[in-house]
Amino acid sequence: MQQRALASIGDERILELAREFRFTDLPDFYAAIGYGDVSPHSVLLKYMAAGQQPDGNGEFPLIPLVPQFKPTGEIRVKGERGVLTQIAQCCKPVPGDLISGYITRGKGITVHRTSCKNVMNVTNQERVVQVDWDTGGRQLYPVGIKIEAWDRTGLLRDIATVIAESKINLT
Repeated sequence: MQQRALASIGDERILELAREFRFTDLPDFYAAIGYGDVSPHSVLLKYMAAGQQPDGNGEFPLIPLVPQFKPTGEIRVKGERGVLTQIAQCCKPVPGDLISGYITRGKGITVHRTSCKNVMNVTNQERVVQVDWDTGGRQLYPVGIKIEAWDRTGLLRDIATVIAESKINLT
């Protein structure tokens, strides 16, 4: 933090911020941020309240909370490749699931699990099309996981070990 983000602000301005939080020197201020006594968010708000920005174009860089990820597998629509498709966020089908497509207005075909209530309860059945997974070779695709466990010392380490041993990419 000190070397990257704060380098463009300058020590004098950082010391001013530290004094606004009632710190007299920078190491104590940095330690308070590191230990969570002072939230980086509150420092940023005070910095912005002074009308200053960290970079030359007046914008803070946006960092997505969820990495943008493109699956490598394709979906065939009525046997054809290359049709604009997107995975439905309601049921999030993964390769191997039975799937159906729904023709949307302007967004191509949304792919649902066939058991998804949103595709099963469609009033306009003409917009439902046959789709299937193009199962050629190794595929990458995002999935959500839910882990239920009893809280204990070392739990996160054990989960990380299982994930690492399974050679799963975690982002």
